[in-house]
Amino acid sequence: MKSSLYKIALILTLSITVVLSCTSDKEKPFLITKEGIGLLTPSTRISQLDTIFQKDSISESAYEGELRYASTERYHIFTKEGNPLMEITPSQDSIKTISNIRIISDLYHTKAGISTKSTFGDITKNYTISSIQNTWNSVIISINELDVYFTIDKKMLDSKFKNNSSVDITAEDIPSDTPIKYFMISWN
Repeated sequence: MKSSLYKIALILTLSITVVLSCTSDKEKPFLITKEGIGLLTPSTRISQLDTIFQKDSISESAYEGELRYASTERYHIFTKEGNPLMEITPSQDSIKTISNIRIISDLYHTKAGISTKSTFGDITKNYTISSIQNTWNSVIISINELDVYFTIDKKMLDSKFKNNSSVDITAEDIPSDTPIKYFMISWN
């Protein structure tokens, strides 16, 4: 009797372990945590991108846009169907690792479900804001518990904040339905 109960308990435990590990493996390629994004970590070398994204497409180019002065190299990651996933900026070190990642696809999400389709209200409900920085055209919202930051277009804010980077902006100044413009991870 004890032997059969032991076998049933063992089979049940193994079954639950298999089910849970399958679920986490399926989500892992798109999960954003403090330790990484899917299979990417702060120690991932740029030379490993081909292996990590072997089922996707990688395009290397000179960067254009807000962060163009950080580096001349950018790696754009696309699905095989051509849908953009992310943009990676390498470090300037002799052994190049990942410095910054701009999340483009809403497939990538935090454990709380925050993605590029989330709003400022979604962020504040799930995370503690560590800082809010006012720039000329955007507001930068930092979340230290994930080493991520979000930018919000100042066009979505009251007119007193537009084209004025010297005014302090607080969380109360940002409407909860304000969409995320950029979802960034910085591993400097």
